[in-house]
Amino acid sequence: MTDVEYVCCFCTETVTEEDRAAVALRISNLWAEGGDIQALFAHSTCAGEHLSRTGQFDPVVLLVSD
Repeated sequence: MTDVEYVCCFCTETVTEEDRAAVALRISNLWAEGGDIQALFAHSTCAGEHLSRTGQFDPVVLLVSD
């Protein structure tokens, strides 16, 4: 268990380890090669709802098995 609190960038609720398909999104400037990267976190359901509209993302693929 971790002491770090991860907050979903979509709903602003805490992301817990119970969500085994939760995601970390790494964002950088598209045009700045080698630039800084910012990490955002999301529940699998929130990420699926907001990022799956194009059919290019399925958080279940990233599911961690115990």
